[in-house]
Amino acid sequence: DNESDVSVSDNISLTFNEAIDNSSLTINSDTSCSCSFQLSSDNFTSCVKIGSISSTSDNKTFSIDPLENLSSLTNYKIKVTKQVKDIAGNKMSIKYESGFNTEKVSIKFISVGDDGEIVTSTDGSDWISRNSGTTEDLEGIAYDNSTDNRTYVAVGDAGTILTSSDGVIW
Repeated sequence: DNESDVSVSDNISLTFNEAIDNSSLTINSDTSCSCSFQLSSDNFTSCVKIGSISSTSDNKTFSIDPLENLSSLTNYKIKVTKQVKDIAGNKMSIKYESGFNTEKVSIKFISVGDDGEIVTSTDGSDWISRNSGTTEDLEGIAYDNSTDNRTYVAVGDAGTILTSSDGVIW
């Protein structure tokens, strides 16, 4: 509920005050917002794809794992619809909505390549593909760290120039 600086790689934990029918808590495998658990950064125009959901033995606490890491510095909303039922078959009387925002990711490594490929890492071991918005080959990357607002610049074929303030969104 309204957490700040949530890690982009964290799972989401939902805790109910009574045991829930596992089959009624459904998750999105695509970007539609049609399941009983929804996670969105654009007010439910689209939803985050969820990779898995698991529950504790008492079926009160659920761990929800997004398919990919969340975006940094982003406000997210959670919705649990009235389709969720307890183990007795009773539906929730009202939908539940809450929100949280994610932390700024501390990108330490960025690499660019063919077909617009950009990958980033915070530790040099685990790499995450980023959407560059281009299919042009990228040839180099630099950054300006002269102010508090770091700016990354990637350059490539056909005069391609991309910029990012965080290395995540280009």
